[in-house]
Amino acid sequence: MTEHTKEPWAVSRYGDIQGPDCADGDAFVAIRVCGSTRQSRHGVARCKEAGANLQRAVDCVNALAGLNPSAVAALIEAAENAVLEAPSEGGEPWLLALETAIANIRGEQA
Repeated sequence: MTEHTKEPWAVSRYGDIQGPDCADGDAFVAIRVCGSTRQSRHGVARCKEAGANLQRAVDCVNALAGLNPSAVAALIEAAENAVLEAPSEGGEPWLLALETAIANIRGEQA
């Protein structure tokens, strides 16, 4: 994997993304609060979306700390296949936990 800033990441009070080695006010991602909008090299996002986008990026990086992000899709697919191939009577604690985890990762209710 490519080296990147170590976790945990956080959205700073200045509206940029910081890692654990960043001094207060230093950022390593070029997204900053600029008045009522947040700007990046790719344009300006509406402020309400920009804050949520920053937090989502930070949450994803921190959730995948120590994992290979490229393997997540295959892991989800394997879990879904395991659920589909499980005995139809179900009710097994591991199967219920797996179904719940898949629903949660897909943003659905279990």
